[in-house]
Amino acid sequence: MKQNLRRCASAAVCAGLSVCSLTLGLPQGSILNAAAAGAVVINEICTKNTLTAAPDGEYYDYVELYNPGSSAVSVAGFGLSDNADQLAAYQFPAGTSVPAKGSLVVYCGVSVENAGMLCASFGLAKKGETVYFSDASGALLESVEVPALNDNTAFGRVPDGSDTFAVLSELTPGKSNPESAALKIAVEPPSFSQDSGFYANNFSLTLTAASGLTVYYTTDGSDPTPESAKYTAPIAVSDPSGQPNVYAAKTDISDGYTPPSQPVDKAMIVRAVTQDADGNLSDIITKTYFIGYTDSNFITDMRVISLVTDPDNLFDYETGIYVYGKVRDDWKNGPDYNPGAQSWAQPANYTQSGREWERPAHITVFESGTAAYSAGVGIRIHGGATRSIAQKSFNLYARTDYGTPKLEYDFFGGTLTDCDGKVIDSFDKLTLRNGGNDEKTKIRDRLNHEMVLTGRAYGTQAQTECVVFLDGEFWGLYNIVEKIGKEYISDHYDVKEDDVCMIKTDELSDGTQAGWESYEALKEFAKNSTASAALADEAAELIDLHSFADYMATEIILANSDFGNNNYALWKTETVNAKKRYADGKWRFILFDTEYGQGTYGQSNASTNTITNLSNLANRGEWLPKLFINLMQTDNEFSRDFITCYFDLLNQNYKADNVTPRLNALIELYRVPMAATITRFGWIARGFGGWGGMGGQQGTADSTFSNDIANAQSFWKDRADRAKTNLLQWLGNQRISQQLVTVTVEADAPVQFNTLTLPAGKWSGTYPKEFLCTLDGGDNLVKWEITGAEFASGSASTPAAEILPQEDSVTIKAVFGEIVYTKDDVTKLVNFLLTKGTLTADEAARYDLDHSGKLSAADLTLLKRRLLR
Repeated sequence: MKQNLRRCASAAVCAGLSVCSLTLGLPQGSILNAAAAGAVVINEICTKNTLTAAPDGEYYDYVELYNPGSSAVSVAGFGLSDNADQLAAYQFPAGTSVPAKGSLVVYCGVSVENAGMLCASFGLAKKGETVYFSDASGALLESVEVPALNDNTAFGRVPDGSDTFAVLSELTPGKSNPESAALKIAVEPPSFSQDSGFYANNFSLTLTAASGLTVYYTTDGSDPTPESAKYTAPIAVSDPSGQPNVYAAKTDISDGYTPPSQPVDKAMIVRAVTQDADGNLSDIITKTYFIGYTDSNFITDMRVISLVTDPDNLFDYETGIYVYGKVRDDWKNGPDYNPGAQSWAQPANYTQSGREWERPAHITVFESGTAAYSAGVGIRIHGGATRSIAQKSFNLYARTDYGTPKLEYDFFGGTLTDCDGKVIDSFDKLTLRNGGNDEKTKIRDRLNHEMVLTGRAYGTQAQTECVVFLDGEFWGLYNIVEKIGKEYISDHYDVKEDDVCMIKTDELSDGTQAGWESYEALKEFAKNSTASAALADEAAELIDLHSFADYMATEIILANSDFGNNNYALWKTETVNAKKRYADGKWRFILFDTEYGQGTYGQSNASTNTITNLSNLANRGEWLPKLFINLMQTDNEFSRDFITCYFDLLNQNYKADNVTPRLNALIELYRVPMAATITRFGWIARGFGGWGGMGGQQGTADSTFSNDIANAQSFWKDRADRAKTNLLQWLGNQRISQQLVTVTVEADAPVQFNTLTLPAGKWSGTYPKEFLCTLDGGDNLVKWEITGAEFASGSASTPAAEILPQEDSVTIKAVFGEIVYTKDDVTKLVNFLLTKGTLTADEAARYDLDHSGKLSAADLTLLKRRLLR
């Protein structure tokens, strides 16, 4: 935390709002000028208030001023602001004063003045804020840096008007700040002479602190306390890589794990804290130093995350989240002990979940050797069965408790956007994922998501690679992955977090009991469903069926063996808001944990028929496969939508010509750091991370990686053709043709073909004969030139049309050009709308400018605009 209080020579003042203490019209001479008095100060600031009502009964952020003097002080014309470039964002009105030994409150984020209240239009930020107080001439009197705060806590002086700030558990606008409410006294933390970074040579690190403060520090990752080393002289910073392993040497983290026999790469961690004369401690400052890493080392070229936490948070017998610990021993000594249980099914500290198993930590993000971002976070162990392997996944949580309400960093380089195309670059949660079942390449799940990141009707997870150092020791390659939850839904779909209900594999991840009951009702509906013509209509009341069709098509193509009764996620809003597209209360799906396929462990090869596997699960009563199979049993809108999505994905997203180049690029990106990770965790000899030889082969680290990824390469080489055949065979001859025809689309501008947005150029794919395909060329389409197919709706001159392929080869050419409209067109459309005339089919198509399928006044408005161009 930066210095919390900055005082100018003239005075010290802080912003506050309180109607009860507003004093106007005092006797002449009883009000002093604040600059002269030098007494009025910012006394209390709240950045999120939902408990203490203002005089109008509403709840606002606020700033409280306090006057410790014996006479009232005028602040008329003075300024209050959260912007250093606009100190008078709020200006106190004439006649405003702060009474002696009293306070004045300004309510923030209020756009309209309320009688009896001082109201500033600017709001205050929970993530941390600086509040400025200036005099009538514009001279800054005081600025106060507010740390990140929880809801309904404040930052204030204790006692009132003193120089000591604390985080307050109680909101007291217009009243005294009780010492009993102080959660933490703000103590200025130490300063480091060198920031985190990569350095060529050793150096001496100097720590400094304000007068009267004592500095304590550690170099093993532990939290510094007054029992730690006292700083008295510069610290020698050097490369500890040659020293014996400490945390990498732990053996109680996974069955069969053999620690590395040689020292692993390391960084030097320095953590420091200051203590004042009353024993109050500052926030811990954490720095990470890499010494002597050469430019050719992959670590200097990649994103590196230094994850630092007190080692006891990870490895302590009772409280450590990374070890077998007490939970394992209690299980072994209890009535539920099962000596035959697989390692991933055995309880341990690392299998525990919930906030009580979250620990404070600090991350520093390095980009190509430069420290780019750092933050306090909470960490938990992530995953299902893969919690039991040596390289465990971590969830990262941004919380005001750790001074980080949001992880304000663009981890995905501007590639992640929401439903409106806005870049998402701040996060409540992220996961450092070990690859799940794909631990020896970590590529499969990332590749599966990257091929469908845009244009699909389900949620996906952005992913990117990084190298992790845990408490200064090399912990291998990880993927940074979006963590799905209510925050993810809010960010992506523009809905309120508190309205979101999310289910992950039959568990309530977010939401209320009512949301859970809605999910239970969906399950019962699915389990009791039977194939019928009406089923799709009934299901459409509960589910966004296009999302379901698109999602199921993807999972089936991926041949995900761990899907159907596991690894599924869906969400809905618990309240309906007609103004929000995705707040309709219908269930939608999210893709996650897809890597148990594409040749993982040598299983799920290119010819795997996932639909058959789902049919078996449906026969066992699993709700999701049963609903899907029953919906597919009849010719309905869902089954047609599914077939369209399925063939679109295979002809574009998961076509070998498109997948292979990206897969090969990821292979080259991952090869060297994965070889180092395989060596670090001993997977060459042990097979799948100590799980018992699953997919393991003897050889080198590089050959271990190459052999495993070769299965994925083989899968994608033939998957599109095999998957098309699988679906046609499963559907049989009753509903769609077994004959595939080649459809070629040529266009000089992007066009919509089925669910695909095709770029300008030439594109081709194969589809069932006489299966409906949709086209949309947009407003500038002049005509479609089509051979080998018939129009099912629309025509050659309509931007939107449907065609039925008839011959072995179908060509579709989109001809573009500005359509010229005249006043005669306006007259024809007006007469038609007034039922005074008729239109040909081509004319009606030309005038349907809003593509609604019917002519209306909206089309007339758009037509008139065209004439004005």
